[in-house]
Parts: sequence; C-alpha cells; structure tokens
Amino acid sequence: MTDEKFFDELSSMINNAFDGAFGRKTGNRTMPNIKVMDKNPSNIGETNTRDLSDFVVKEDSSDTIPALYESIEDYTAKTGKRFRMTKEQKNLGLTRDEAFNQTFGDN
Repeated sequence: MTDEKFFDELSSMINNAFDGAFGRKTGNRTMPNIKVMDKNPSNIGETNTRDLSDFVVKEDSSDTIPALYESIEDYTAKTGKRFRMTKEQKNLGLTRDEAFNQTFGDN
C-alpha cells in the first residue's frame, strides 16, 4: 500500500469516527438536533417584555443559616484540618479568632 493510499484510508476512518461520534451526516442519516433557521421569523423587532423581578431570588430574612463551625477547635474536630489564616487576614493584623469569625462567623 502506498503512503498516499494509506493516508487516504486513515483519513476516511478518522472522518467516519468523528461522523459517528458527533452525529455528522453519514450515508443516508442526517445530523440530529439541528434547528434550521426560519427564513421569515415572525418575531423580528420584538423585545422581551418579561419583568426582571421574575428572575430575582427572594431571600427570607427570618431564616438564618447557622455557622458551619462554632470555634477553631470545632473546625479542627469536624474537618481534621488546622484553621489557617489568609495572607490578607495576616496583613490586616487579625488574630486567629478574628480571622476565623471573619471566615465562618455570623455575618
């Protein structure tokens, strides 16, 4: 087999694999899930008139989320890890307790 014929055969095999994997046209089959654009859409120039408040998530202020950890010791007991301050917290001069409350405390 010549190199050119080999590469043609290899290219054909790769194309067929991609066609099968990605649903491109293979033989008599057509591409699935393809939406053909309407030549004369009826909604040209229309705007979405939905109120944006429909998309806003409303919070119940009465339901407060309890703190994940009560103290540094509780954090260590529950996670098995030592609480570590961030560089920013260190630069601010916070104590470990202040940093912990900033990270996990009641806001």
